[in-house]
This record gives sequence, C-alpha cells and structure tokens, in this order.
Amino acid sequence: MSKIIGIDASLACAKEPRGIGVYEKNIGLPSDDFIKNNTVIVFGVGAKPKWIKSDVRYINLFVSNPIIREQILLPFFSLLLNLDQLHMFANVAPFFLKLKPSCKIYLTIHDVSYKYSHDYMINNKNQNTIKMHIALFYQSILFNYSCRVSEKIFTVSKWSSKEVLRYSKHNIKNKLSVVPNICNQEFINKDKPEWGERENRIILVTGAHPQKNLIFFLECFIELIKDIQSDIKVDIVGVEREEVGSKEFSVDRIKFHGKVSQLTLVDLYDNSKILVVPSFFESFSIPLVEAKYRGLHILSSDGGATKEVASSYAVFFNPSDKVDFKNKLLSLLSNIDTPPKYDKCKQINVNHLYWNNIHIK
Repeated sequence: MSKIIGIDASLACAKEPRGIGVYEKNIGLPSDDFIKNNTVIVFGVGAKPKWIKSDVRYINLFVSNPIIREQILLPFFSLLLNLDQLHMFANVAPFFLKLKPSCKIYLTIHDVSYKYSHDYMINNKNQNTIKMHIALFYQSILFNYSCRVSEKIFTVSKWSSKEVLRYSKHNIKNKLSVVPNICNQEFINKDKPEWGERENRIILVTGAHPQKNLIFFLECFIELIKDIQSDIKVDIVGVEREEVGSKEFSVDRIKFHGKVSQLTLVDLYDNSKILVVPSFFESFSIPLVEAKYRGLHILSSDGGATKEVASSYAVFFNPSDKVDFKNKLLSLLSNIDTPPKYDKCKQINVNHLYWNNIHIK
C-alpha cells in the first residue's frame, strides 16, 4: 500500500551545509522505485535545492528556528498532509506529533551532548552563551520522549549508539542502527596537490561550542611557538575571531576564516599539512574523513568516536593534557616535510544503508 513519507531536510538546504546538514544531504532521497510507489515530501528552509528531484514535492517552512520548525510546523504539516512516516535527523522528535500516533517517526540522534556540555561551558566563559544553553535544554527535555516514540533510531557511530543506550530510560536496543556520515563529493573528486606545493599550515574545521575545545588548542599553540623555531601557521574555519574572546589569540600566525564555501574549504585543506581536532568528544567528526581524502596528517583528541572513525590513520592525544598535545604536535612538525601514507579511502553508500532500514507496512 502506498504511503505518504515526510523528510525533514531543513539543514541540508543551507547554502553551504555542515555537520547535520551534510548528513541530511548524504542520506538524501529514497530510491526511484520507492518514490514511484509512495508519495515523498521534503521539508526545507529556502528555495528548493537542486539535489531534490523535480518530481518530489518540496515545502518551504521559511523558519530557521529549530524549535518552531520541529515542534510546531512539522507536526502541523504531518497532520495536514496525513503523513505515515516522518524522517528527522537533528536529535529530537516533535512532541505534538503524538496527536497523530499513526505517523511513525524515524529519528537520527547524533549524541547526548546535553549530558556533559554544561561542564565545558563552565570552564569556557568566553564561549558560554544563552543560545547554547537553550539548545542543550531543548534536547534534554525531549531526549527520552524521542527515544520512546520513535519507530527507529539511527546514530552516526557505535560510540554514539552506546551513549544513547546508556542514557535512555527506555528499552531501545532493538530499534537502534548505525548509519555513519561521509564527506561531500568535492573532497573526494578533486585531485590533490603535490606535498611540496602546500604551506606549513595547520587547519581546524570547528565551531565555537566549548565542547570543541578550541581555547585549549589556541593556548597550546601560542605557548608552543614561543619555545620552538618554526614557521607553522594556523587556519581556523567555522569560527570568527570575535567568538573566542581573549585578545591574546590575535596573533599573525592564526587566521580565523569563519564560515566558508565547500570549494574554499577544499582549497584550505590543500594548502595545509596537518588537521587538528581538539574536541572533548565527537559523535563522528566529518573533518577526520575530509582530511584523509585531502591527504593531511591528522592529530585528533581521543574523545568520543574519533578513534572509531580514524584509528588507522590519525595520531591521538588527551584533550585535557597540554603536555600530551604539545608532544604529539611537535612529533608531527618534525616530520612535516613528509606526506602521510594512507590506504585507499573506501566510500560508504549511506543513502542505501539508511533507506534499506526503512520498511513500508
């Protein structure tokens, strides 16, 4: 029997999606046969993206605020359009969708950051914002409800899956599946430059959230360059200079780029030799995959799923230990003229992996 399927792709509709937006876009649409036999409706914000097929209905929700979009607009359209399934990818399910119990929710939970992010905020007052507290509170009050009402729950790593099981008050083991993230095609298809064409640069692709541990990296780097002779410089993508607060981070060797296009990000990778991921934890970390495709040395914290994602090719450090980090970075800098040797990257078809888990009843 034909079903009406709703897909929330709001974050994937951004001009340059990152994080969950990349995940939504990679999951994409079900197969042509699936679409032919069912009614598929995609919800987004802004104009219809090119990756959504012309024969798939698209509804512009217009509102970027996630709480309004997820808790008011999506339940409204689910009732109005009589949806049989609603696929959501940003950690929480709509509370008011219980008014239509026949609509099955398929939810991706990336992490349970609300359980431990407050600790990082306390220690990083420059990055402690009301917006972040609201986002964590929003996830916290709906986490167990979302676990209970979802027909199936997806996570992006085995580590994340264990964390969801650990904190859920409901028996959800039989409805959990792991569908990992992958990077965009721009990082895969473009030829890499010769190693000698790159500058001695470190790149971070990160955010301002205290969990990303950016202040730790900046403090370590500034301390390190005072003690060594090196021309190493740093590019920080995804964060503006004003977001880190302290004036001591305004040094010539550190450049803040803010948000950039995918093509610009590829160019920044290709002009660098080392990626650093200093986060206290990551449920996946797309930069670990992007940097491998672009052929960089990788220095990553051992928090969360980073070892699961990059155990075969990254160097790991304790994100709370400055001495450990500096020693590992010095080791990489001593070999910076030699490119890393990686096995050929294997691309996972996450679209098939996700939609093959969806059953039409």
